[in-house]
Amino acid sequence: MNHKFITVKNLHGELVFYHRKGNLGTSITTKEMFFQKPNFSYHILFDDIHSMIPYDIGSQQTSIQISDELKVFSEFSNQLYKVHINEMVVLNRQGRFLRQNVEIILPLSPAFLEKVQQFSHLTSLPV
Repeated sequence: MNHKFITVKNLHGELVFYHRKGNLGTSITTKEMFFQKPNFSYHILFDDIHSMIPYDIGSQQTSIQISDELKVFSEFSNQLYKVHINEMVVLNRQGRFLRQNVEIILPLSPAFLEKVQQFSHLTSLPV
């Protein structure tokens, strides 16, 4: 167990998906999703998501700064999505913080997107 990850204690739904690759953990319940990096957790309710669209950072960049705490490297560039969120909760070692009207860029696997589509109000459109 990686003790740098913050334990999420209160889930709003039933856990249906969990995946961890390196220092990024992703979880989905029937009502929300979590993204975890060492010392940070991002909690997003499905009802607070406006949209999720594919995002290309281009071949020139090696990394992109998503927020003050989170950086994604271009090795995920074929799976990056820009997520528009009404509000989300950021958990870190200093506490719990609410962020409103946020756009974040996240690496999302096809299996993750399938579960999001299954349990959220979002509709997948052909590209």
